Amino acid sequence: MSDLRKKTIAGLLLLTLAVPAMGSSIFSTLGAGLSVQPGSARSTALGGVDNMLADSVYISMSNPAGWRSWGRSRFLVTSNIYTSFASDASGASDRSDDFVFPGFALAVPIYKSFGMGVALNTMTDYEFLTMRPATTPAMPEDTVDYYDVTEVFRGVGGASVFSVNMGGNVTDWLSMGVALDYVFGKLDRSWELEFDYGAFNTSGKSIRYVLSGIALRVGGVANLDNYIVAGTVQLPAKIDVDRSMEITGGDSVSIAGGTFEMPLTFTLGAATSIDRFKVFWEGGMAFWGSTVQDVIGSGDTWTDTWNIASGVERMPSHAVLDPWYEKWTYRAGAHLRRYYTYAGEEPLNEFGLSAGVGIPMRTHMGMLDLALTMDWRGSENLNGASEKIVGIRIGITSTERWFVRRNKR
Repeated sequence: MSDLRKKTIAGLLLLTLAVPAMGSSIFSTLGAGLSVQPGSARSTALGGVDNMLADSVYISMSNPAGWRSWGRSRFLVTSNIYTSFASDASGASDRSDDFVFPGFALAVPIYKSFGMGVALNTMTDYEFLTMRPATTPAMPEDTVDYYDVTEVFRGVGGASVFSVNMGGNVTDWLSMGVALDYVFGKLDRSWELEFDYGAFNTSGKSIRYVLSGIALRVGGVANLDNYIVAGTVQLPAKIDVDRSMEITGGDSVSIAGGTFEMPLTFTLGAATSIDRFKVFWEGGMAFWGSTVQDVIGSGDTWTDTWNIASGVERMPSHAVLDPWYEKWTYRAGAHLRRYYTYAGEEPLNEFGLSAGVGIPMRTHMGMLDLALTMDWRGSENLNGASEKIVGIRIGITSTERWFVRRNKR
Protein backbone atom coordinates (compact mmCIF):
# COMPACT_ATOMS: atom_id res chain seq x y z
CA MET A 1 0.00 0.00 0.00
CA SER A 2 1.38 3.44 -0.92
CA ASP A 3 2.41 5.97 1.75
CA LEU A 4 -0.26 8.39 0.49
CA ARG A 5 -2.96 5.78 0.84
CA LYS A 6 -1.78 4.85 4.34
CA LYS A 7 -1.81 8.49 5.36
CA THR A 8 -5.25 9.02 3.83
CA ILE A 9 -6.84 6.08 5.63
CA ALA A 10 -5.09 6.99 8.86
CA GLY A 11 -6.32 10.55 8.58
CA LEU A 12 -9.88 9.44 8.00
CA LEU A 13 -9.91 7.07 10.96
CA LEU A 14 -8.15 9.37 13.43
CA LEU A 15 -10.67 12.23 13.18
CA THR A 16 -8.42 14.57 15.12
CA LEU A 17 -10.12 16.80 17.67
CA ALA A 18 -8.17 19.87 16.60
CA VAL A 19 -9.47 19.85 13.02
CA PRO A 20 -12.30 17.30 12.54
CA ALA A 21 -13.11 15.41 9.37
CA MET A 22 -16.01 16.45 7.17
CA GLY A 23 -17.80 14.83 4.24
CA SER A 24 -20.48 12.31 3.39
CA SER A 25 -18.65 9.46 5.12
CA ILE A 26 -15.35 8.91 6.89
CA PHE A 27 -15.14 5.58 5.02
CA SER A 28 -15.64 7.05 1.52
CA THR A 29 -11.96 6.86 0.63
CA LEU A 30 -12.01 3.05 0.82
CA GLY A 31 -12.30 1.54 -2.66
CA ALA A 32 -14.39 3.59 -5.07
CA GLY A 33 -16.68 5.02 -2.41
CA LEU A 34 -19.63 3.70 -0.46
CA SER A 35 -22.42 2.09 -2.47
CA VAL A 36 -25.76 3.91 -2.60
CA GLN A 37 -28.88 1.81 -2.27
CA PRO A 38 -30.89 2.05 -5.52
CA GLY A 39 -34.64 2.20 -5.65
CA SER A 40 -37.57 4.37 -4.74
CA ALA A 41 -38.48 5.89 -1.40
CA ARG A 42 -40.89 2.98 -1.11
CA SER A 43 -38.07 0.43 -1.29
CA THR A 44 -35.99 2.49 1.17
CA ALA A 45 -38.81 2.43 3.73
CA LEU A 46 -39.01 -1.36 3.30
CA GLY A 47 -35.36 -1.83 4.28
CA GLY A 48 -34.00 -1.68 0.72
CA VAL A 49 -36.17 -4.47 -0.73
CA ASP A 50 -36.70 -3.68 -4.43
CA ASN A 51 -36.83 -6.80 -6.63
CA MET A 52 -40.56 -7.45 -6.22
CA LEU A 53 -41.87 -3.87 -6.15
CA ALA A 54 -42.78 -3.23 -9.77
CA ASP A 55 -46.50 -2.70 -10.45
CA SER A 56 -48.78 -0.33 -12.35
CA VAL A 57 -47.38 2.64 -10.36
CA TYR A 58 -43.88 1.72 -9.13
CA ILE A 59 -40.74 0.69 -11.02
CA SER A 60 -38.18 -1.79 -9.71
CA MET A 61 -34.85 -0.02 -10.19
CA SER A 62 -32.85 -3.24 -9.78
CA ASN A 63 -34.94 -5.88 -11.57
CA PRO A 64 -35.37 -5.36 -15.34
CA ALA A 65 -38.27 -7.85 -15.38
CA GLY A 66 -40.31 -5.13 -13.67
CA TRP A 67 -40.15 -2.95 -16.77
CA ARG A 68 -42.77 -5.02 -18.55
CA SER A 69 -45.91 -3.28 -19.70
CA TRP A 70 -48.64 -2.61 -17.15
CA GLY A 71 -50.60 -0.70 -19.77
CA ARG A 72 -49.31 2.56 -18.37
CA SER A 73 -46.18 4.67 -18.47
CA ARG A 74 -44.50 5.07 -15.09
CA PHE A 75 -42.17 7.79 -13.84
CA LEU A 76 -40.07 7.87 -10.67
CA VAL A 77 -37.69 10.40 -9.13
CA THR A 78 -35.99 10.33 -5.71
CA SER A 79 -33.70 12.48 -3.58
CA ASN A 80 -31.90 11.98 -0.25
CA ILE A 81 -31.05 14.34 2.59
CA TYR A 82 -29.00 12.87 5.40
CA THR A 83 -26.73 13.71 8.32
CA SER A 84 -23.76 11.60 9.42
CA PHE A 85 -22.44 11.53 12.99
CA ALA A 86 -18.92 10.05 13.15
CA SER A 87 -16.66 9.14 16.06
CA ASP A 88 -13.45 7.22 16.64
CA ALA A 89 -11.97 5.12 19.43
CA SER A 90 -10.17 8.12 20.96
CA GLY A 91 -13.44 9.99 21.50
CA ALA A 92 -13.11 12.42 18.58
CA SER A 93 -16.37 13.19 16.79
CA ASP A 94 -17.75 15.00 13.76
CA ARG A 95 -21.00 15.77 11.99
CA SER A 96 -21.63 16.34 8.28
CA ASP A 97 -24.64 16.84 6.02
CA ASP A 98 -25.17 15.76 2.45
CA PHE A 99 -27.73 15.86 -0.34
CA VAL A 100 -27.85 13.04 -2.90
CA PHE A 101 -29.96 12.58 -6.02
CA PRO A 102 -30.01 8.76 -6.19
CA GLY A 103 -32.03 8.32 -9.33
CA PHE A 104 -34.81 8.73 -11.83
CA ALA A 105 -36.59 6.23 -14.05
CA LEU A 106 -39.12 6.17 -16.90
CA ALA A 107 -40.89 3.04 -18.16
CA VAL A 108 -43.22 2.93 -21.17
CA PRO A 109 -45.35 0.12 -22.68
CA ILE A 110 -44.35 -0.91 -26.17
CA TYR A 111 -46.53 -3.82 -27.20
CA LYS A 112 -49.05 -5.70 -25.07
CA SER A 113 -47.00 -7.19 -22.20
CA PHE A 114 -43.64 -5.81 -23.37
CA GLY A 115 -42.16 -2.60 -21.98
CA MET A 116 -38.89 -0.73 -21.82
CA GLY A 117 -37.38 2.35 -20.28
CA VAL A 118 -34.35 4.20 -19.00
CA ALA A 119 -32.98 4.90 -15.54
CA LEU A 120 -30.19 6.92 -13.96
CA ASN A 121 -28.83 5.75 -10.57
CA THR A 122 -26.09 6.89 -8.26
CA MET A 123 -23.90 3.83 -7.64
CA THR A 124 -21.22 5.12 -5.22
CA ASP A 125 -20.89 8.24 -3.09
CA TYR A 126 -17.30 9.42 -2.69
CA GLU A 127 -16.72 12.54 -0.63
CA PHE A 128 -14.48 13.30 2.31
CA LEU A 129 -12.34 16.10 3.72
CA THR A 130 -9.88 15.50 6.56
CA MET A 131 -7.43 18.02 8.00
CA ARG A 132 -4.88 17.38 10.73
CA PRO A 133 -1.96 19.33 12.19
CA ALA A 134 1.60 18.12 11.61
CA THR A 135 5.19 19.37 11.51
CA THR A 136 7.78 19.22 8.75
CA PRO A 137 11.47 20.21 8.51
CA ALA A 138 12.32 23.42 6.71
CA MET A 139 14.62 21.44 4.40
CA PRO A 140 14.80 17.66 3.89
CA GLU A 141 18.18 17.44 5.64
CA ASP A 142 17.20 19.89 8.42
CA THR A 143 17.16 18.49 11.97
CA VAL A 144 16.63 21.78 13.81
CA ASP A 145 14.05 24.01 12.12
CA TYR A 146 10.53 22.60 11.86
CA TYR A 147 7.38 24.37 10.73
CA ASP A 148 3.74 23.78 11.55
CA VAL A 149 1.67 22.54 8.63
CA THR A 150 -1.80 21.19 8.02
CA GLU A 151 -2.20 17.97 6.09
CA VAL A 152 -5.35 18.03 3.94
CA PHE A 153 -6.83 14.80 2.53
CA ARG A 154 -9.66 15.41 0.12
CA GLY A 155 -11.88 13.33 -2.14
CA VAL A 156 -14.98 14.02 -4.18
CA GLY A 157 -16.96 12.27 -6.92
CA GLY A 158 -18.61 8.92 -7.43
CA ALA A 159 -19.91 6.51 -10.04
CA SER A 160 -23.33 6.49 -11.68
CA VAL A 161 -25.23 4.04 -13.88
CA PHE A 162 -27.37 4.87 -16.91
CA SER A 163 -29.53 1.85 -17.80
CA VAL A 164 -31.60 0.81 -20.77
CA ASN A 165 -34.13 -1.77 -19.54
CA MET A 166 -36.44 -4.19 -21.36
CA GLY A 167 -38.91 -6.67 -19.90
CA GLY A 168 -41.95 -8.72 -20.83
CA ASN A 169 -44.20 -11.63 -19.92
CA VAL A 170 -42.91 -15.07 -20.92
CA THR A 171 -46.02 -16.81 -19.58
CA ASP A 172 -49.04 -15.66 -17.59
CA TRP A 173 -47.04 -16.12 -14.36
CA LEU A 174 -43.41 -15.43 -15.37
CA SER A 175 -41.78 -12.15 -16.47
CA MET A 176 -38.18 -11.78 -17.65
CA GLY A 177 -36.02 -8.78 -18.41
CA VAL A 178 -32.55 -7.55 -19.31
CA ALA A 179 -30.72 -4.29 -18.58
CA LEU A 180 -27.69 -2.78 -20.25
CA ASP A 181 -25.84 -0.59 -17.75
CA TYR A 182 -23.41 2.13 -18.72
CA VAL A 183 -21.20 2.80 -15.69
CA PHE A 184 -19.50 6.20 -15.62
CA GLY A 185 -18.07 8.72 -13.19
CA LYS A 186 -14.96 10.30 -11.79
CA LEU A 187 -13.12 10.28 -8.48
CA ASP A 188 -10.78 13.06 -7.40
CA ARG A 189 -8.47 12.52 -4.46
CA SER A 190 -5.75 14.88 -3.27
CA TRP A 191 -3.13 15.35 -0.59
CA GLU A 192 -1.82 18.80 0.32
CA LEU A 193 0.46 20.46 2.86
CA GLU A 194 -0.71 23.92 3.94
CA PHE A 195 2.19 25.75 5.59
CA ASP A 196 1.42 28.06 8.48
CA TYR A 197 4.73 29.82 7.78
CA GLY A 198 4.19 32.36 5.01
CA ALA A 199 7.55 31.84 3.29
CA PHE A 200 6.34 28.51 1.84
CA ASN A 201 3.55 27.87 -0.64
CA THR A 202 1.00 25.08 -0.37
CA SER A 203 2.29 21.90 -1.97
CA GLY A 204 0.65 18.63 -2.88
CA LYS A 205 -0.82 16.56 -5.66
CA SER A 206 -4.21 15.30 -6.86
CA ILE A 207 -5.18 12.28 -8.95
CA ARG A 208 -8.31 12.01 -11.06
CA TYR A 209 -9.86 8.65 -11.96
CA VAL A 210 -12.36 8.59 -14.85
CA LEU A 211 -14.53 5.46 -15.11
CA SER A 212 -16.48 4.14 -18.10
CA GLY A 213 -17.77 0.71 -19.08
CA ILE A 214 -20.72 -1.57 -19.80
CA ALA A 215 -22.34 -4.14 -17.50
CA LEU A 216 -25.26 -6.53 -18.05
CA ARG A 217 -28.10 -7.52 -15.70
CA VAL A 218 -30.87 -10.08 -16.14
CA GLY A 219 -33.89 -10.64 -13.92
CA GLY A 220 -37.11 -12.55 -13.48
CA VAL A 221 -40.35 -12.36 -11.49
CA ALA A 222 -42.66 -15.31 -10.86
CA ASN A 223 -46.21 -14.84 -9.55
CA LEU A 224 -47.15 -18.05 -7.72
CA ASP A 225 -50.64 -17.87 -6.22
CA ASN A 226 -50.20 -15.72 -3.09
CA TYR A 227 -46.42 -15.47 -3.46
CA ILE A 228 -44.03 -13.46 -5.61
CA VAL A 229 -40.50 -14.73 -6.17
CA ALA A 230 -37.94 -12.54 -7.94
CA GLY A 231 -34.24 -12.63 -8.70
CA THR A 232 -31.52 -10.71 -10.55
CA VAL A 233 -28.00 -11.52 -11.72
CA GLN A 234 -25.38 -8.95 -12.67
CA LEU A 235 -22.62 -10.44 -14.79
CA PRO A 236 -18.94 -9.60 -14.11
CA ALA A 237 -17.68 -6.51 -15.94
CA LYS A 238 -14.42 -4.64 -16.40
CA ILE A 239 -14.74 -0.86 -16.14
CA ASP A 240 -11.96 1.13 -17.82
CA VAL A 241 -10.20 3.72 -15.66
CA ASP A 242 -8.16 6.63 -17.05
CA ARG A 243 -5.92 8.56 -14.67
CA SER A 244 -4.24 11.94 -14.60
CA MET A 245 -2.12 13.63 -11.94
CA GLU A 246 -1.80 17.33 -11.19
CA ILE A 247 0.90 18.89 -9.03
CA THR A 248 -0.34 21.85 -6.99
CA GLY A 249 0.60 24.95 -8.94
CA GLY A 250 1.97 22.81 -11.78
CA ASP A 251 0.97 20.83 -14.84
CA SER A 252 -1.47 17.96 -15.29
CA VAL A 253 -0.07 14.80 -16.84
CA SER A 254 -1.61 11.48 -17.87
CA ILE A 255 -0.48 8.40 -15.98
CA ALA A 256 -1.09 4.72 -16.57
CA GLY A 257 -4.70 3.66 -16.13
CA GLY A 258 -6.24 0.24 -15.66
CA THR A 259 -9.54 -1.42 -14.83
CA PHE A 260 -12.05 -1.54 -12.02
CA GLU A 261 -13.67 -4.96 -11.83
CA MET A 262 -17.33 -5.35 -10.94
CA PRO A 263 -18.10 -8.86 -9.69
CA LEU A 264 -20.79 -11.45 -10.25
CA THR A 265 -23.76 -10.33 -8.14
CA PHE A 266 -27.07 -12.02 -7.49
CA THR A 267 -30.17 -11.12 -5.49
CA LEU A 268 -33.17 -13.27 -4.57
CA GLY A 269 -36.39 -12.14 -2.92
CA ALA A 270 -39.92 -13.19 -2.09
CA ALA A 271 -43.16 -11.53 -1.00
CA THR A 272 -46.57 -12.62 0.23
CA SER A 273 -49.84 -10.96 1.23
CA ILE A 274 -51.63 -11.45 4.56
CA ASP A 275 -54.94 -9.56 4.68
CA ARG A 276 -54.02 -5.90 4.15
CA PHE A 277 -50.31 -6.52 4.74
CA LYS A 278 -47.53 -7.39 2.31
CA VAL A 279 -44.34 -8.93 3.69
CA PHE A 280 -41.04 -8.86 1.77
CA TRP A 281 -37.68 -10.64 2.14
CA GLU A 282 -34.56 -10.14 0.06
CA GLY A 283 -30.94 -11.27 0.15
CA GLY A 284 -27.96 -11.01 -2.13
CA MET A 285 -24.23 -11.52 -2.58
CA ALA A 286 -21.48 -9.86 -4.61
CA PHE A 287 -18.17 -11.66 -5.04
CA TRP A 288 -15.77 -8.75 -4.63
CA GLY A 289 -13.18 -11.02 -3.03
CA SER A 290 -12.41 -12.64 -6.39
CA THR A 291 -11.88 -9.36 -8.30
CA VAL A 292 -8.48 -7.84 -9.12
CA GLN A 293 -8.29 -4.07 -8.73
CA ASP A 294 -5.15 -2.67 -10.35
CA VAL A 295 -5.94 1.06 -10.13
CA ILE A 296 -8.63 2.06 -7.61
CA GLY A 297 -8.18 0.45 -4.23
CA SER A 298 -5.36 -1.77 -5.47
CA GLY A 299 -3.77 -1.70 -2.03
CA ASP A 300 -6.95 -2.69 -0.19
CA THR A 301 -8.14 -6.11 0.89
CA TRP A 302 -11.45 -6.87 -0.83
CA THR A 303 -14.09 -9.18 0.54
CA ASP A 304 -17.33 -10.75 -0.69
CA THR A 305 -20.38 -8.74 0.32
CA TRP A 306 -23.87 -9.71 1.34
CA ASN A 307 -27.10 -7.94 2.10
CA ILE A 308 -30.23 -9.09 3.95
CA ALA A 309 -33.39 -6.98 4.00
CA SER A 310 -36.99 -7.36 5.10
CA GLY A 311 -40.01 -5.10 5.08
CA VAL A 312 -43.74 -4.95 5.68
CA GLU A 313 -46.33 -2.75 4.01
CA ARG A 314 -49.88 -2.00 5.14
CA MET A 315 -52.02 -1.39 2.08
CA PRO A 316 -54.51 1.50 1.97
CA SER A 317 -58.24 1.24 2.28
CA HIS A 318 -60.34 2.04 -0.77
CA ALA A 319 -63.59 2.56 1.09
CA VAL A 320 -65.06 5.95 0.23
CA LEU A 321 -66.12 6.83 3.79
CA ASP A 322 -62.83 5.87 5.48
CA PRO A 323 -60.75 8.76 6.93
CA TRP A 324 -57.77 10.13 5.00
CA TYR A 325 -55.14 8.36 7.09
CA GLU A 326 -56.64 4.97 6.15
CA LYS A 327 -55.92 5.77 2.48
CA TRP A 328 -52.18 6.07 3.11
CA THR A 329 -49.73 3.20 2.77
CA TYR A 330 -47.57 2.53 5.84
CA ARG A 331 -44.18 0.79 5.66
CA ALA A 332 -41.31 -0.39 7.86
CA GLY A 333 -38.15 -2.39 7.25
CA ALA A 334 -34.63 -3.33 8.31
CA HIS A 335 -31.41 -4.41 6.62
CA LEU A 336 -27.97 -5.78 7.42
CA ARG A 337 -25.12 -5.48 4.93
CA ARG A 338 -21.37 -5.94 4.54
CA TYR A 339 -19.30 -3.63 2.34
CA TYR A 340 -16.60 -4.76 -0.07
CA THR A 341 -13.55 -3.30 1.69
CA TYR A 342 -12.00 -3.58 5.11
CA ALA A 343 -11.75 -0.66 7.52
CA GLY A 344 -9.00 -1.24 10.04
CA GLU A 345 -8.48 -4.98 10.38
CA GLU A 346 -12.12 -6.04 9.96
CA PRO A 347 -14.83 -5.85 7.26
CA LEU A 348 -17.16 -2.86 7.34
CA ASN A 349 -20.74 -3.74 8.34
CA GLU A 350 -23.95 -1.70 8.45
CA PHE A 351 -27.30 -2.18 10.16
CA GLY A 352 -30.31 -0.02 9.39
CA LEU A 353 -33.94 0.58 10.31
CA SER A 354 -36.48 2.45 8.21
CA ALA A 355 -40.12 3.52 8.08
CA GLY A 356 -42.24 5.53 5.71
CA VAL A 357 -45.58 6.38 4.15
CA GLY A 358 -47.06 6.56 0.68
CA ILE A 359 -49.48 9.44 0.14
CA PRO A 360 -51.76 9.25 -2.91
CA MET A 361 -51.87 12.25 -5.22
CA ARG A 362 -54.87 13.13 -7.31
CA THR A 363 -52.99 13.69 -10.56
CA HIS A 364 -52.04 10.74 -12.80
CA MET A 365 -52.53 8.13 -10.04
CA GLY A 366 -49.35 9.50 -8.48
CA MET A 367 -47.78 8.81 -5.10
CA LEU A 368 -45.68 10.95 -2.80
CA ASP A 369 -43.42 8.62 -0.79
CA LEU A 370 -41.44 9.51 2.32
CA ALA A 371 -38.88 7.30 4.07
CA LEU A 372 -36.97 7.86 7.30
CA THR A 373 -33.80 5.83 7.82
CA MET A 374 -31.26 5.34 10.57
CA ASP A 375 -28.10 3.36 9.82
CA TRP A 376 -25.20 2.31 12.05
CA ARG A 377 -21.98 1.76 10.10
CA GLY A 378 -18.66 0.42 11.38
CA SER A 379 -17.33 -0.17 14.88
CA GLU A 380 -14.86 1.88 16.88
CA ASN A 381 -13.34 -1.29 18.32
CA LEU A 382 -13.14 -3.27 15.06
CA ASN A 383 -12.84 -0.56 12.38
CA GLY A 384 -11.29 2.33 14.30
CA ALA A 385 -14.32 4.56 13.72
CA SER A 386 -18.10 4.40 13.48
CA GLU A 387 -20.95 6.37 11.94
CA LYS A 388 -24.62 6.92 12.62
CA ILE A 389 -26.52 8.18 9.56
CA VAL A 390 -29.98 9.72 9.80
CA GLY A 391 -31.68 10.31 6.48
CA ILE A 392 -34.85 11.23 4.63
CA ARG A 393 -35.62 9.93 1.14
CA ILE A 394 -38.35 11.66 -0.83
CA GLY A 395 -39.83 10.13 -3.96
CA ILE A 396 -42.52 10.97 -6.48
CA THR A 397 -44.09 8.44 -8.84
CA SER A 398 -46.76 8.99 -11.43
CA THR A 399 -48.46 6.89 -14.07
CA GLU A 400 -50.61 7.62 -17.10
CA ARG A 401 -51.64 5.95 -20.35
CA TRP A 402 -49.30 6.41 -23.31
CA PHE A 403 -49.42 4.69 -26.69
CA VAL A 404 -52.70 2.93 -25.84
CA ARG A 405 -55.32 2.78 -28.56
CA ARG A 406 -58.62 4.32 -27.53
CA ASN A 407 -61.77 2.22 -27.87
CA LYS A 408 -64.01 3.26 -30.73
CA ARG A 409 -67.60 4.07 -29.88
